[in-house]
Amino acid sequence: MIAAEEHALQPDTDGIFGVLNTTGNTSRTDFFDSLVKKTKHPLKSFKINKGVSSLPKTEDTLDSRTVEYVFEAGVSALDNISKYASKSRINLMCFNDKGHDKTNKNIKNVINKLNVSLLLRGIHKNDATEVAFK
Repeated sequence: MIAAEEHALQPDTDGIFGVLNTTGNTSRTDFFDSLVKKTKHPLKSFKINKGVSSLPKTEDTLDSRTVEYVFEAGVSALDNISKYASKSRINLMCFNDKGHDKTNKNIKNVINKLNVSLLLRGIHKNDATEVAFK
């Protein structure tokens, strides 16, 4: 977990949670899912569409308490997600980097662009330490 300076998760407050490029419950952690169950706010799902064929079947991957935002792939995709996350007052974003390139480029971009606390999933312990301190 990487904590943001602003909009951080606070004890005894109702959090607003989001997921980035994850589909279905298998991509989220049990810890994250238990937090989502305790909030009154719907889960915000942010996806970057890399083409028409890559769009997930919404009815299979989202529950009734999820609001989905789909952004076109491109240079400004993370900037746009950052704006929506800020407007939505998201406190914690779950990001699944499993299957992405091994250079950690995607993680570094997400950390630099999003001003929310991140719960990273799908990376090795050494990779997380390297990214956090570079």
